[in-house]
Amino acid sequence: MENEPSSIFDEEFLTETTIRRRDLLSRPLKRYVWWILVLGSLGMLRTMKELYRVIGDPDREEQVIGQALILAFLVVWVLSSLLILREKKPGILLALIVTSMSILLQFFNIGSILLWPGDHLDPVISAIGIAVISLALEIPYAIMLWKVRAKWEAIDTSRQ
Repeated sequence: MENEPSSIFDEEFLTETTIRRRDLLSRPLKRYVWWILVLGSLGMLRTMKELYRVIGDPDREEQVIGQALILAFLVVWVLSSLLILREKKPGILLALIVTSMSILLQFFNIGSILLWPGDHLDPVISAIGIAVISLALEIPYAIMLWKVRAKWEAIDTSRQ
């Protein structure tokens, strides 16, 4: 009675059929996912508030379009974080796509600020600083996602 297994499946079956996030997702990646989930949700609330504020003004059509695009981007980013936490493989790919787009947009932002700085230098330095900090956080996140994707693919191909 003491040596009875707790599961009806043997150990080989369990190890072959499960991919555990504790095996694939490192602790720093989990932290990144949670931070993106929290900050993305707060960003969505702020963007919805801003969108609601400018939506009725016909002089701010460009701002409405920009806020709507930002909101859509944040929704996809939060959705990818939720999928990663639920251990869904498409979440990794979606997060990689969204993070890559964000990194490219940050590089474009820095380039456009350097090429067309405008009249005031203080906002330019501030915008470049924010873009550099964003890049410093997003590039390691993208690398970690890429490693998890590679591990996941290796596990999938080894099963076949």
